[in-house]
Amino acid sequence: MNLAASPSCWESWSNPRWALSGGLGYSQSQGVFGQVQLSDSNLFGRAWNLALNITYGQYGGLANFTFTDPWIKGDKHRTSFRTSLYLSREVPQVFQSQSNGDILTLFDYEDNGGKYAYSTYSYKNPVDTKFKDVGKANKEFPEYSWFDFEGDSIALQRIGGNMIFARPLNGGDPYKIVPWNVLVGLNVQSVRPINFAGDSRPYGVATRKLEDGRVPSDDIVCVAFNCADVNNLVGVRAAATYSNVNDPRNPTAGNFFSVGTEQFVSVGENSPTFNRVRATYTHFFPIKILNIHKGCRPKQGEKENCPQSIAVQLKAGTVVGQLPPYEAFCLGGSNSVRGFSDCELAVGRSFGEATIEYRFPIISIFSGEVFADAGTDFGSQSQVPGKPGQLLAKQGSGFSVGAGVIVTTPVGPLRLEMASQDFTGDWRFNLGVGWKF
Repeated sequence: MNLAASPSCWESWSNPRWALSGGLGYSQSQGVFGQVQLSDSNLFGRAWNLALNITYGQYGGLANFTFTDPWIKGDKHRTSFRTSLYLSREVPQVFQSQSNGDILTLFDYEDNGGKYAYSTYSYKNPVDTKFKDVGKANKEFPEYSWFDFEGDSIALQRIGGNMIFARPLNGGDPYKIVPWNVLVGLNVQSVRPINFAGDSRPYGVATRKLEDGRVPSDDIVCVAFNCADVNNLVGVRAAATYSNVNDPRNPTAGNFFSVGTEQFVSVGENSPTFNRVRATYTHFFPIKILNIHKGCRPKQGEKENCPQSIAVQLKAGTVVGQLPPYEAFCLGGSNSVRGFSDCELAVGRSFGEATIEYRFPIISIFSGEVFADAGTDFGSQSQVPGKPGQLLAKQGSGFSVGAGVIVTTPVGPLRLEMASQDFTGDWRFNLGVGWKF
């Protein structure tokens, strides 16, 4: 049984301009974490939003400073602008598996004609010790373990910033409601593979392959692109969305479509060039099957209040070019195939997902859902550098069925779900904020 939770937030202090809020939560990448945000939603009386968000958890943290202008002054196209600066440390799910161990960090590695040279930061194995031959090392250094099975998990440090311009395609009429929106943006970041102490760790090895004191050389993977201590990523993004749903909070009719691409360009050594594209299509069919909620059985003269729908969502994406392994697509989790924990199903260069979900009101603030999810990496796990998904025995394709309860609260809908994994009897519980889509 796995549990994933989103932060539960409360507002602890506010005045007419500034607001201070905080909360506690849990995620696989951060563990148990606390969150504090200081924001001003009407800076200089211009409806500008300025916010500083700080998150600190068991396995990392995030400091994010954002500025948003929801409508650039005088622009008849209602163009908005958003920019942010951030510093984060996280455990990438690409290198972890709840069922089959994880990939631990190595300080150094070289293939020495079929023999292996490697070292770790470990209480059992001094950092300056390099073993050229595993068997010989075990005899000559019996007091040491040649590899620390409790070694450091892989973490990533990201320092960067981005900016995004977005506008509706309103033809120059600022008050016209239109379904299409477009955006363009720029993202710049420096990515550094580290351990929990903050030391550079360019290599990793899967724990599930550590048997009989042997580490096959092809099991040692690069954590970052080109086994570098630092990757510089510079990407230009473009996207378009279409939406004509009848209710953005709990739609029962209409369509939503989005498509986007991000082109990363090289800005020097260890800076990869690749393109990532992904698309999502969602359709809501209004339907009335259950009449549990009293709003579905209105008395004469009362207005019906019975939001029910069957929702179908399709998602797909692929990456072309020099893919850093930590930028691969992850399948599994509360917003993916829900019978699997985060990134537990696959780590792929490409992916496809499908969901069908029936939503219905129950009583008062409670609603229900019954769903089925499916996902596949199209056999692309072997095309991710280092093949982390295969090293951790992620199956690549799978499905889940489940049910859930959604509670409407002042901070938004809260979602509690139970989902199976391929009808195996392995059930997973999800706790999240908002509907899946």
